Parts: sequence; C-alpha cells; structure tokens
Amino acid sequence: MSRAVSVVSSVLAVAVLAAAQNAPGEGTGFVPKPPPPEEKIQGRTITEWVGLLKSADSSDRNMAASTLGRIGAPAVPALIEVLQTGSPESRASAGTALAVVGPAARSWGGGTWEEGFRHVWLGYANSNEIYDPADGKWVVKSAGLLKALQVYETLAKNGWLTVDALLAPNPWEPIKYQGFPQKTVAVVTGGDWQWEFDWGPNGATPIEGLLEKVERWLFPSEVGDPFAFSGTGRILGIFSQSPN
Repeated sequence: MSRAVSVVSSVLAVAVLAAAQNAPGEGTGFVPKPPPPEEKIQGRTITEWVGLLKSADSSDRNMAASTLGRIGAPAVPALIEVLQTGSPESRASAGTALAVVGPAARSWGGGTWEEGFRHVWLGYANSNEIYDPADGKWVVKSAGLLKALQVYETLAKNGWLTVDALLAPNPWEPIKYQGFPQKTVAVVTGGDWQWEFDWGPNGATPIEGLLEKVERWLFPSEVGDPFAFSGTGRILGIFSQSPN
C-alpha cells in the first residue's frame, strides 16, 4: 500500500471510528436476521421474488425490485448473484433494489456519495476517471475507482469501520452527534452546514468553543496535491420573465 493510500485510510478511519462502547450490538436492530428460505413475504419467498427479476415483463421486474429493496439485507446475496450472472435487464433491476436496500441507504441518500466516497475517489482519479466527457458516460471501472473501494475494504478489515452504526436508521447520530463531540471520533466529512446545524450553538449537539476546537483539513491525494472541494447541491431556477 502506498503512502498516499495509507494517509487516506488513516484520515477516513478516524472519521467513522465509533468506539466499541458506542456501537450497538446484535439485537438492537442493526443486524437483520434473514427469514427462513420458505417464508413468504407479500406472497412470495425471496427466491421467487428474485426469479421475477428475470421476467420479460418490466412491470414484474419493477415490482420485484421494489419488494426486494424493502426486504433489505436478507435479499442481498441473491441480488448480487443476479448482478453477476443475469441479463442486462435483470441486472438493472437488481441494481435498483440494492441501491435502496436497508435503512441506511434511504437515510443517507446522496450523502454517501456527496460527503465521502467521491472525495476518496478524486484522490486517486486522473483525468476523466470519474466522468468521461468524450462519450458522456460515468466511469464504472478504473484503477482509481478500485483503489477508492480498497480504502473502505482496508477500514473494514482492520476494524476501523463501524458497519453496524453506519447501517443504523439514523447513522449520523452515533458518528456526528455522539462520537465526534465526545472525542471518540477524530475526523468526519460533511458540508459547511454541520458547523451550524450539527455543532453550532443551536445545533443538534453544540460544541463549546467550536471554532477553536474543530479545524478543516484538505483531502489527501495520490495523483496531486491535497485538495479542497466545493460544490452546489441545488441550482436555483428563476423564470426568465419574472420581475424579481
């Protein structure tokens, strides 16, 4: 592992490091138990719902994807198998289900990409590794993307990534509202709003002396200098003939 990879791993590790005493254990709702294979959910077993992903009827595939997304973690192994072996249509439906599987996906929404993963990827990305303007497509296979995924793999293997807490219905609570103010989490990623709404005087968990105790860091990079990132989450649209 290169020095740059190690730096990124270290920075991200402390960003999600919730101490063991803060990480909920089994039986608290974080680790779903798979239903028996024969148990029917909305009239079908998981195997039967997965089978519908292979249907030629798009409405069947859509219904199966929606149901499997609500079933969550117990359906993940079968969905991954479809991604690996299915037709293009069934793979697309399986991907739709996986995109919303479990409570964390619905809770985090775009934050998973906007407040963490893309910055790790950018730290390894040479020109056009994330988006290729030549053909107008997102890059889903590259050396940079693989290295970014390996950062998370390293975190998990070393016990630095609290997967259970991240799968919680409100994953930001044990990380941003507990671990960070209590100094068991050293680094987090997020937008400038967290200075006001998370830790400001009127925020969810105020930190006294915030501007003296909390600092901003540049994101580390293997392909260039450490960098800052700025972006707009929404674009304001104004009617061209509006008087204001």
